[in-house]
Amino acid sequence: MAKDKFGLRDITKDKRDLQLGALYFLPRLEDLPDSFDLKPPFPVKDQGNTDYCSAYSSCGVSELQEIVELYPEYSFALSKEISGDPDAWGQNMRDAMKAHQKYGAIDAETAQNSPKIADLRRLQSYPTEWADKALKHRKKSFFAITGQYDPFDNIRASIWKT
Repeated sequence: MAKDKFGLRDITKDKRDLQLGALYFLPRLEDLPDSFDLKPPFPVKDQGNTDYCSAYSSCGVSELQEIVELYPEYSFALSKEISGDPDAWGQNMRDAMKAHQKYGAIDAETAQNSPKIADLRRLQSYPTEWADKALKHRKKSFFAITGQYDPFDNIRASIWKT
């Protein structure tokens, strides 16, 4: 694995992606506060020297929605199952979000009360009973964040809107 690359991989365009900016009008930038805090209900996690950034961010968003602390490593393995490339460095956000939609996620308490996982990248390393437990955290859809602004302001306006 090449660890000198960034962990977030590029996404190819897919016309089937739901575009948030096409479904909702984003607020005007001048109507947004200068700053706002999402006040995460759980400690901010440190992904360390891993390429799991996609799983940490997708779990972070889900934690804000559900108020349940999640275990990003399992979500990363799920996304690698979808992309079929567990040894490739990094992941794209579409596969990270598809993992939440197709399989769900595991809460941190379940992970803490389980044996140590030998290979965090491979779904086969995790307890098989986690598949059923993960279903309660499944998502119905996900959106690509688009809009009339640059990517940073599209994300900022989307977070404020939703």
